[in-house]
Amino acid sequence: MLGNKDRYGVWYSTQATIRVLETLERLAGKPSVRSASSSRIELWIDSVKVATPIDASDLKSGAPFSLDISKYLKADTNRIELRGGGAGGAIVQIVESHYVPWGGDSVSVEPALRLNVAFDRTSGKADDEITATVNAARVGFRGYGMMLAEIGLPPGVDVDRASLDKAIGDSGAALFRYDVLPDRIVAYLWPKAGGSQFQFKFRPRFGMDAQAPPSVMYDYYNPEAQTVLRPVRFHLD
Repeated sequence: MLGNKDRYGVWYSTQATIRVLETLERLAGKPSVRSASSSRIELWIDSVKVATPIDASDLKSGAPFSLDISKYLKADTNRIELRGGGAGGAIVQIVESHYVPWGGDSVSVEPALRLNVAFDRTSGKADDEITATVNAARVGFRGYGMMLAEIGLPPGVDVDRASLDKAIGDSGAALFRYDVLPDRIVAYLWPKAGGSQFQFKFRPRFGMDAQAPPSVMYDYYNPEAQTVLRPVRFHLD
């Protein structure tokens, strides 16, 4: 149960979280009595003691404790240890967030999903029509598995919905539904053998030097399986 928490310390839904907490409460038993001197928890990273010890009495059940340890980490494997806290048991979950510089055209977490998005122009003038061509494929297609593709768009554009409706009507495309959001198109795709392609058009309302959000495609039932394309920058007068 503890190994299936999400990054916020709960179990993805209210009902599941309540049931797990009730179970843990029954299993916890009576807390052991600790002396004040044994309640200090020390954090060690790669055999280096972090400067500020943590007082266990300050930690509340279910409430995350935030500590910036970036200066202690290196670009390799890091060993994180908690020492002290007395003889009682402890439940610990460590959650981290990090950023990776863009390298190459894509970062593919799921190699079975392939996505390519091409714009016929990324520079020009406001109100110029821009055509986006989307190629999507599931490697080893066997006739199942809906996919979602989020196509990043620059800010302040008018999407030609007629071009998306035309793509839905094209028997050679996998697109069967779409949502237009302020910064992207969400395309619902049903894969076809050998992949599929569709196009849509949009017009920028004003000049800009801006970067669109990254485009991403993922499995509808398994969002963790995804392929991400690096953002595209638009220069429009």
